[in-house]
Amino acid sequence: MSKRSGDALIQLAGGKPVPDIRGFTLLEMLVAASVVLVLTALLLSLVQLHVIRHQVASTERSLAGIQEKLLDFHDQLAQWPSRRTDVRLDADPASSRTSYTQAVEISGPAIVVTFGRRAHPRIAGMQLKLEAMSNDDGSWHWRCREANAATSPGQSAGPQRFAAVEAMTLPPRYHPKACRNARSAS
Repeated sequence: MSKRSGDALIQLAGGKPVPDIRGFTLLEMLVAASVVLVLTALLLSLVQLHVIRHQVASTERSLAGIQEKLLDFHDQLAQWPSRRTDVRLDADPASSRTSYTQAVEISGPAIVVTFGRRAHPRIAGMQLKLEAMSNDDGSWHWRCREANAATSPGQSAGPQRFAAVEAMTLPPRYHPKACRNARSAS
């Protein structure tokens, strides 16, 4: 066996050249591990965002019955309900809770949802306010608003106040798709 300096090949007894086999250096291993960790962190962040948006969208879909009751009440009486019992719901906001919410409150043309402990930890305790808005053709759509926003002109401050205004408002990046689309269009 012989090895020539400057040559990366080792001569074996049979005379066949064999490449010099070396492993990765510590630096190369650290760089590869860092890249894998960064990609994993990005992936986990995207998965969490997807889970939260799914929970918010699921909650929004489960409110369709309450939204319909509010609109029916308004169509019949030309005013918005001041209490849950006006639209034949139990007086307790917790009675309308869904899989991810702890309370669903009604105040005028708005539904305020407080996310509960079964929701993702990032949104647990936060609120989402859906407010009925009239379209030009007389139909209605639901718009996301700040849960503790001041009342609009022409609305009384009394029944418009919410029991849990101290809760944080759900960040816009977690809002239902319709609300995110409406915000980006304006």
